[in-house]
Formats: sequence, structure tokens, C-alpha cells
Amino acid sequence: MSSRRIMRPVATVAALLCLIVAGCAGTPSGTLPPVSGPGQAPGGAGAAAGVEVQPLGPGGQVQALPPGGSSGPTSATPSRNTNPAVLALLDSADQQAASGDLERASATLERALRIDPQDATIWHDLGTLRMRQGDLQQAQSLAQRSNSLASGDTALQARNWRLIERARRAQGNVRGADEAAAQAVVLERR
Repeated sequence: MSSRRIMRPVATVAALLCLIVAGCAGTPSGTLPPVSGPGQAPGGAGAAAGVEVQPLGPGGQVQALPPGGSSGPTSATPSRNTNPAVLALLDSADQQAASGDLERASATLERALRIDPQDATIWHDLGTLRMRQGDLQQAQSLAQRSNSLASGDTALQARNWRLIERARRAQGNVRGADEAAAQAVVLERR
């Protein structure tokens, strides 16, 4: 057996351990401030990994959260992905976003997508980060990509439509935002 065959698994295990250790670093379960900006949809739609989105009132003030402390589901723990490398990257992205390093969190999510490009939740999370970074077109495109992969997951599809709504509203596309909101409402009622 050649040393090259032995070294590949060792390098893979070492890389996974580095990812796991990196995911443990950072702030312990810190949360980010509420996402705000023009056209913020109330109801906490489209949370990135580890991000607690709080509903905003008409004047942009944060509204009280319902009992239980969360305004909606987050994708911090993906329901379908069991790949340990992806899980380690998602944990790292969560910690990076919690510490405010959105660029590194985005890069980490992009690495997770290279491993599992069919995971609709990761596409949504990356779209949410792009929205927070002010890249409205990219946020909308990523949410649409997530929807194309999220067949049967109406909760995720609704969160994607809420993200699209916020992106469109922030761009001044009121009609498009209203159409996206209508799509979200239909899915939220299922």
C-alpha cells in the first residue's frame, strides 16, 4: 500500500478535526441584533444560521417576541444534512455570524455548498447573509435557488419568499414584494 493512500484519509480526518475545533471557537451561543432595514418583513422570516430575527413594527421598532423567545424557525440545525463536514462548516458559519464576521460566515457557507450543493437550507442561509451585507440582488437569487431545491419543504419555501419580499421592498419594488409576500402567506398556511 502506498503512502499516498494512507495520507489522504489522515489529511481528511485532520481537516475535519480542524473544522470541528474552529466551530467550537467564538462566542458561546451569542445572538446577533435584529436584522433591520427598509422593507423588513415582520414575523422573522429567513433567519441565517444562529440569527434571531425579531419582527419590526411600522416605524422600524423591534416588536416583542411571542412567548418562547423566537419569532420563527432558524436553520442553525439543518433537518436533512448529516454530512459531518457540512455540519462542522455550518457550526463555524454560525459562530462567525454571531461574532459579526459576515464575510467569513459567507465564505464558510460557500464551502459547505461546494460539498453539498443540493442543500436548500444552506442556499437560504447564504441569501440571508447577503441580505444583511446589502447585496439585495444576490439575496434574492440565492433564495430563488433555495426554492428550486426545497420541493416539499413549505416552511423553507415560505422563508425564502419572505427573504425575496424584503430584498424587493428594499430595492423599491413594492409590487414584486407584495407578490412575494402573497406567495409566503400561501405557504405559511399549509
